Amino acid sequence: MLRAGSLNRRITIQSQATTQDAYGQQVNTWDDLLTCWASIKAVTSKEVYAASGYTSQVSHKITIRYPTVAISSKMRVLYETRLFHIQAINDPSEGREQLDLLCLEVDDGS
Repeated sequence: MLRAGSLNRRITIQSQATTQDAYGQQVNTWDDLLTCWASIKAVTSKEVYAASGYTSQVSHKITIRYPTVAISSKMRVLYETRLFHIQAINDPSEGREQLDLLCLEVDDGS
């Protein structure tokens, strides 16, 4: 169960989209899908494995209230100037109360 005040970071979840530029070429962009409150916690690989059995690279666990839109591992999370690629998604209680997004923080090159 989520405790009051534990979701104290405002994040935006983005999905990849394809648009056309002025020359008619297809360009990959990111569209905002959902803006919500979250908690962001750095995790060790041992914590991640215990939580989900997931073995890929993960640096952070981002917890949000269960959303009304579908979220997938093809999406990313934007928090201030930081960027996280979603590696796996876990509903810890299977009660549709919260989602844990297991993410890898990446440098966007800016």
